[in-house]
Amino acid sequence: MGQNVLSQKFNSKKDVYTVSASSGKIINNTFKIGGGFYYRFYEHYYDYIKNNETLVAEQYPHYTENPYGYATNFGLFATSELLIDHFGFALDFGLNIYKPFYKVDWQINQGYTYQNLNNQTFEVLGELNWYYEIKRTISTRMGIKYYLWTTNRAPQHNIFIGAHINANLGQADFTELSLGYVHRLGVKIN
Repeated sequence: MGQNVLSQKFNSKKDVYTVSASSGKIINNTFKIGGGFYYRFYEHYYDYIKNNETLVAEQYPHYTENPYGYATNFGLFATSELLIDHFGFALDFGLNIYKPFYKVDWQINQGYTYQNLNNQTFEVLGELNWYYEIKRTISTRMGIKYYLWTTNRAPQHNIFIGAHINANLGQADFTELSLGYVHRLGVKIN
C-alpha cells in the first residue's frame, strides 16, 4: 500500500494499492536477481475521473465509462537485491505496459499558470512529447526490506516488511509500505 499526491491543486494524500509477484535467483545468500510483474490502482486517478475534472471532461471523456480501468497501472520489472542478515536493499527497473491516466498527470504537473496584463489567469498544460513517453514507460523502485528470519541461513519460508519509493524514470510517484512472503524452491531441509 502506498500514498501519493496528484498535484499542487489536488494535494491531499490518497492511497495507491499495489500487488506484485516475482521470481529470481539468490547468489551466495547475498545477492538476488529476478523479474516479475506488478498491478497498481491509484485512488487519486480514480477520484479525478469520477469527479469528471476539467481534463477528463474536455480531453478524455471516455475515461468516465471505466474509471477503475483508467486509474490502474500494470507492468513488468527486473529486480536486484542485496541481502545482509535481516535486511534487503532492493532496486527495480520496470516497464509500464498500461498507465493511461499518466497523460493527465503529466499535463497537470508539467504545465504552469500565468496572468496577462488584464489580470486574466491562464493555465498551460504540459506537452505530451518524447520525454513524456520515456517517463510514462520507465518505472523505478528503490527501498529496504526487513526479513523476519535472517537471510544468511537461506530459510525456505520468510516474511518481510518493506519501505519503498516508486518513481517514473527517477521522479517520485508514490511511497509504499509493503508486506511480503518469500518461498525458496529447492532448499533441502535437514
